[in-house]
Amino acid sequence: MPLLNLPNYTSSIIEETEHDIHIQIALIDSKKPLCPQCNSKDIVAHGKRHRHFMDIPIRGKRVGLNIDVPRYRCKACKKLFPADLPGMSNEYKMTERLADFIKKQSILRPYAHVAKDVGVSDATVYGLFVDYKQETEKK
Repeated sequence: MPLLNLPNYTSSIIEETEHDIHIQIALIDSKKPLCPQCNSKDIVAHGKRHRHFMDIPIRGKRVGLNIDVPRYRCKACKKLFPADLPGMSNEYKMTERLADFIKKQSILRPYAHVAKDVGVSDATVYGLFVDYKQETEKK
């Protein structure tokens, strides 16, 4: 059974403490994408960048995900860009499922409590609450 239920990623625990679990994840399928600027297929690998995302708690512990994101350079337009990370919210540096969890919890509990439980700031919880409120008002 996989450690996380994140399709497109492999995972392994690198550290577990009393309050936190740190997990190293890697993209399973890292095909070279098209350039987002000019849609060229003529791209080359250009190193990796270390990123950190938060995920939903496991066994009552905050979960941090570490990933080395491949980067590419387009030979046509010279633009440098990272690989897409499915299931991750770059805006909030967390998984999309954690963002959904926080949105629902922010209605039921104080922002500070939700923030402490998942390992993000109160401002992040508030920002997600505002997003959720706007989404619901549109419906």
